[in-house]
Amino acid sequence: MGRLIRMRTQLLKNTTKLIIILLLIGSILSTLTSHAVTETNRESSVTNDELLAHIDAIISWKKESLGMERNKPLLVNPFLTNAGDTSGDWYPIGMGRIGYKDEYNNYLAVVSDVVEKKYKQNQKLSDTKATEWHRISLAVLASGGDPTDIGQDANGKSINLIADGTFNRGNTASLGKQGLNGWIWGLIALDSMRYEVPEDAHDTRRSIIEEIIKVQLPDGGFSLNQPEADPDMTAMAIQALAPYYNSEETYTYQLASTNEKVTKKVRTVINEAVERLSELQLDTGDFESMGTPNAESTAQVIVALTALGIDPLTDERFIKNNQDLFQGLMTYVMDDGGFIHSETYDPYNPSSHPNESNTMSSEQALYALTALYRHREGYRTLYDFRPEMEEELQEEIETITQSIDQIPRNITSSDRERIEKTFANYMNVPIEERSYVYNYAKLAKAMKELGIKFFLKHT
Repeated sequence: MGRLIRMRTQLLKNTTKLIIILLLIGSILSTLTSHAVTETNRESSVTNDELLAHIDAIISWKKESLGMERNKPLLVNPFLTNAGDTSGDWYPIGMGRIGYKDEYNNYLAVVSDVVEKKYKQNQKLSDTKATEWHRISLAVLASGGDPTDIGQDANGKSINLIADGTFNRGNTASLGKQGLNGWIWGLIALDSMRYEVPEDAHDTRRSIIEEIIKVQLPDGGFSLNQPEADPDMTAMAIQALAPYYNSEETYTYQLASTNEKVTKKVRTVINEAVERLSELQLDTGDFESMGTPNAESTAQVIVALTALGIDPLTDERFIKNNQDLFQGLMTYVMDDGGFIHSETYDPYNPSSHPNESNTMSSEQALYALTALYRHREGYRTLYDFRPEMEEELQEEIETITQSIDQIPRNITSSDRERIEKTFANYMNVPIEERSYVYNYAKLAKAMKELGIKFFLKHT
């Protein structure tokens, strides 16, 4: 546990040193109240120090699987041979977001070299998979680097992974060429630092959002090609859309599945998707995909709920048969600290034994537990890489959150002045921070009932 450190308030490129954890917090801290949440009175199934212990165990397992000693840095060869690849980038993301001390500069140097070499090819990182840009961008950010300036292309120009992989990806190939994943992870990467989209960009945030929500299924969820919701894709769609939950903007579009013309807010889409996830949860607390209960689906739902400010361990919608998501995920943990895909068969690695920990399951468990820890500690969400909020702003958001909580269930005209004041205070929060007022939906509902106009657009 000595290698786990407290979250840095600066996780960006200027971050230099991490603070070693001297004291682990054993109680659950919840500085921001989740929206649309009905909490149970049950005790949490895990404490924060236990979360950190599991995170440490995953990282230790990864080291040992590479033949490394537990006290050696992880981001050295042979691990770095996979930098810039799916098998090499997700661990730096999970490790960086929990504040784990390691040789991130080595990773940045290697991945920069990998990107430069690939940029000399016609297809650059990939001719079909825009997610190559997105994954590397997130890993670079988690390692303290800058994905908008990583190496040089064949013409000596600075490589901007955000521009090339998100809002200008369509200049060479559609973000959606590989399917829904491209749109989802493009939006996640774009909002990782709330990057500005230039006026002449090929795609805007609005166009990307519309591409995602128009493929929502009639059951409220999302999938790649199936007619019914898949928990992984539904959860990832929520992760991408979460920063827009409070937006009052409407989208009118034709559903891809039925050609029906609909008009919705992102909030409605997310609420339907969350409800569908609740319906899909198994009595064992976990989720299944393609008929197989598995760790990765469960991990993705944990990340999705924390992106909305929902505690997966206390929201009654996600407690089945007295089992929560953490308990569901722990179904797949091995004695060595790693995780398996399922207790039967791993389609991603057919030659592996069902009871042997594997990289994909372990890395997703790593960043899911990291997302849960960050939520409980009041830090930014997993894929929001901006510096942590100043204390004054946190207190302002907490005050607004409490004011919204105090809005009565049955409102009358006598509540109008108080609700208008609360909304005015909400609008004083910087636009890019309003998504952290997790219970805004309750305020919006009260305003609608009283006929109070939303006098400004806000996202």
